[in-house]
Amino acid sequence: MSTRVLKMNFRTEEGRAVSINLQNPVENPPAADVNAAMDAVVNYDLFDTSSGAITEKVGAVIVTTDVEEIISFEE
Repeated sequence: MSTRVLKMNFRTEEGRAVSINLQNPVENPPAADVNAAMDAVVNYDLFDTSSGAITEKVGAVIVTTDVEEIISFEE
C-alpha cells in the first residue's frame, strides 16, 4: 500500500518550523496552485500555532510512503 501527502512547510513569527500535511493530493499538483494555497495560509492567518502566526513560506513536497504488511492479527 502506498500513501501520498502534500507537505507544505512554513515558518512562524518566532522563527519555528511548522508544516501542514494534506492526505491524497491530486497527481502532479501545479506549483502555482500550491503556491497560491500557501499564500492564503500566510496572508489570511488561517491557523494558530504555539509559536505564533505563520509568517513565511519555506517550501512544499510530496511525500510518498510504501507500507508492506507482514502480519496482521486483526479480523
